[in-house]
Amino acid sequence: MHRTILTIGALGFLSTSCVFAEDAVVKARTDGVSLFEVPFQCPAAPQIGCGSTSKPILLELERDPTISEAWLNRTGTILAVVRSEAASHESTLEAVKSIFEKNGVPLNELAGEAYVKQLQSFTAGTDWYHGADVDALSKIEARTIAQRMVHRLQASVALTPEKTAALEDGIANAFQHRFISSPNSPDCRREQLTQDIKTIAGANLDEKGMAALEEAFAKGVKPLPEDNQTTKGKSAVPQCCRLSSKS
Repeated sequence: MHRTILTIGALGFLSTSCVFAEDAVVKARTDGVSLFEVPFQCPAAPQIGCGSTSKPILLELERDPTISEAWLNRTGTILAVVRSEAASHESTLEAVKSIFEKNGVPLNELAGEAYVKQLQSFTAGTDWYHGADVDALSKIEARTIAQRMVHRLQASVALTPEKTAALEDGIANAFQHRFISSPNSPDCRREQLTQDIKTIAGANLDEKGMAALEEAFAKGVKPLPEDNQTTKGKSAVPQCCRLSSKS
């Protein structure tokens, strides 16, 4: 009987110790986390963050010695910074402020209930993107734009399933290359993007179809009511999401 009680007591102590240990780990992690509101939603795909806009900023933050990690949430609205062990909140905040100002990002650090809410999301570890991982968002954005353009095209041009798939894949790949792989200047990337789209379009469309696709792009890449999607925000399309329809 005494042995049973001792065993149960020991298990209870171990269980409590584990809880305390887990709490200590969580506290150690969350004490070093700062959260900021950021305007990184992409108007071309309002449900996600814009990978090509956020990626260089995330990587620049992580190059600072006061910062060990920088993360963006899926919607592109919150950026999390985990400070280095030897850094203070003040030194990390100064680093973030400097990098944000350099890139034209307003500094809005979360506090109070807003901080607690977003911290819970961050510590859950779901739908947060670390550094170059935001390339995954760029791929979603590229596919979203491609589907939108093909949908607009189909409003005036009949397409076979094969041509629909080829156009969607080709346009998505062209945008993906621009967002992720192209190291050149914005003007060169835009020229290459236009050429890549013309190439895939020329292989699948006649003259009427090419003109219709040109009209589709002329409406911009943001969702419109006619696209049967919810239009969010009225800000101009950022550089990462623009396509000039002119050669």
